[in-house]
Amino acid sequence: MRGEGSAAANPLVQTTLLGELLENAKIGALAIESGRCVAANAYACELTGYARGELIGKRVGDLKLDVHAHEQAGNRIRRKDGGEVEIALRACETMLGGLSVTLAMFELF
Repeated sequence: MRGEGSAAANPLVQTTLLGELLENAKIGALAIESGRCVAANAYACELTGYARGELIGKRVGDLKLDVHAHEQAGNRIRRKDGGEVEIALRACETMLGGLSVTLAMFELF
């Protein structure tokens, strides 16, 4: 096990590791500012059928995602093809890159 003096304890390394973890996790993650997506991980793209560039700037309402539920099983998200999938959702307010955003994390229900 690595101690606190290891390279893994470095804040920059931790930020990189956490970024890679979130990008590759099998849980969808969207950062939302003023009702629009400003960041999305790969699994959010996979679940919704949108390319990342298509999700960025998209209104949350277009995805039928209720981020005000904050924690809700049985929520739904609209896919690019018009279909919907049932998800378990957790949303919270946080700071990301100096922006106040809603972080929505979700998985298939």
